[in-house]
Amino acid sequence: MLAFVISSYVNLLVLFWCLDRFEKLGPNNPPEKRGRLKVAIWVLTTALNLALAWRVSDVVSWALVVAAWSMAAFVAVVGFYVFFICKDQTK
Repeated sequence: MLAFVISSYVNLLVLFWCLDRFEKLGPNNPPEKRGRLKVAIWVLTTALNLALAWRVSDVVSWALVVAAWSMAAFVAVVGFYVFFICKDQTK
């Protein structure tokens, strides 16, 4: 339990740091840097989401376990689609 709490807090801190750096990127920065930060943000978000689903699955019934893991997988797939497949629509 302690490892879960510590890893979740560290994950959130690194996620917020990456989000802050991503928001501060200007148009002069190379697209590779933006891409690396997108990957880091997606991985950290997905890891946190799956860790929470894992912890929830220890205390709820099997039907809610299926729902929790399904939602976690859906969020991971949609996040991947939005971050990497959709083209940026801002102009």
